[in-house]
Amino acid sequence: MRQFTVGLDCDGVLYDFVGAVAKWSGFNEKDATDFDIFKAWGARGLWTAFDKRAQSQGFCASLELYKGAKWFVHCLRNIADVLIVTSPYRDAPYWAYEREKAIKRDFGIEREMVMSARSKQYANVDVLIDDKPANIESFPGAAIIFDQPWNRDCDVGIRCYTYEDVIRTVREIS
Repeated sequence: MRQFTVGLDCDGVLYDFVGAVAKWSGFNEKDATDFDIFKAWGARGLWTAFDKRAQSQGFCASLELYKGAKWFVHCLRNIADVLIVTSPYRDAPYWAYEREKAIKRDFGIEREMVMSARSKQYANVDVLIDDKPANIESFPGAAIIFDQPWNRDCDVGIRCYTYEDVIRTVREIS
């Protein structure tokens, strides 16, 4: 019998992608109130320059973990199988490889439990945890939206504000 499985996003849930973009651009991370962060900062023209940075070797591997992320994943793995369901950066040749290495380094999760996909609704998991409203909306099962400034204007899924909230919610769902 298959164990209860959680699909877990990376950027915006475990890794601070927006913080890395903010450092690179000089904008304030807290002002990223739209999923299109450069739109929120009034600097959409920076996407092309940032794409080059994000597509470069070493960028994905350099993303910092959110405080408590290791503890969070450890707790989740004690109550469910965890499948990392991550969306690779567009046209970034090193992204998937670096992401798999970082997940192994940071959480001890083997690459067989890492799925790189933009269409997360196809992941065979019981619950999806993500920060992107479109992923939550398209997922056919239970979905938890991890609260971030860029998703506060949407009303989708089960909103969780902390890792503790997510663990409690996953226990209730399972």
